[in-house]
Amino acid sequence: FQGFAMNMRRKPFDDVRVRRAMAMLIDRETMNHTMMYDEYFLMNSYYTDLYDAAHPCQNPTYRYDVEGAKKLLAEAGYADGFSFTFLSRSAGEDKFLALFAHALAQCNVKMEIVRKDFAAWMRDMDEFNFDMTWQSWGAGEFKDPETMWLSSEADRRGSNNTIGFKSAEVDAIIAAEKTMLTMAEREDAYRRIDRLIADECPYAFLWNIAETRLLYWNKFGMPSAVLARHSDEDAIMTYWWYDADRAEELNAAMAAGECLPNVPVTVNFDEVMAR
Repeated sequence: FQGFAMNMRRKPFDDVRVRRAMAMLIDRETMNHTMMYDEYFLMNSYYTDLYDAAHPCQNPTYRYDVEGAKKLLAEAGYADGFSFTFLSRSAGEDKFLALFAHALAQCNVKMEIVRKDFAAWMRDMDEFNFDMTWQSWGAGEFKDPETMWLSSEADRRGSNNTIGFKSAEVDAIIAAEKTMLTMAEREDAYRRIDRLIADECPYAFLWNIAETRLLYWNKFGMPSAVLARHSDEDAIMTYWWYDADRAEELNAAMAAGECLPNVPVTVNFDEVMAR
């Protein structure tokens, strides 16, 4: 997942109303449509893969709402606004932050962007020396909420609990999860953890993508599902092979200025494996 991480150890982000207001001031729909060709889905969960028709996600979804943000800020005692720093590590963030800054200004909130290289950014994150930053996380095949969400991790320098999240209720579920023997039990526990964290809004969610994009010369053999279930493009090195016949067809087509027959543009792993 990725989002604007807010340091809950510091004012004003120690107030959940302020954090929710920040989420309301990110015009994700416009960013996705105008800057990213609607290629992404907007997140409302830290564990998006846990949800399906049988288990719909009940987490709150924050839409762009300046007036709603103003109301929350006023309730939190910030009707006159405040200022904070945004720790940035890439100029590529600027176009998104410009739109965010415009929305903040409507609530009398001033954002100062402080740019550092990756090493300096990591050092500040390890020391919890930030107000807000753009942070993204990968995940393993098996979930381990302890390293990121356990309260004791919030006080350990260099931990993954960079935002300082603490919850006795989440701690109790994490402890109980260690004794659960079935995947169904654990997934239910993760969904409860997800809802509790989402309600506290430690990250203002951004977006994610449900696909792996590939661009390649059609001279390789590959399995019908293209990649493994739990993998990205790195799986090509394991599952693909050089196909001399396809390479010959490709070279002939290029020499003649012709196109090869079309291959499917989209391959759905689950549908292929179900067949």
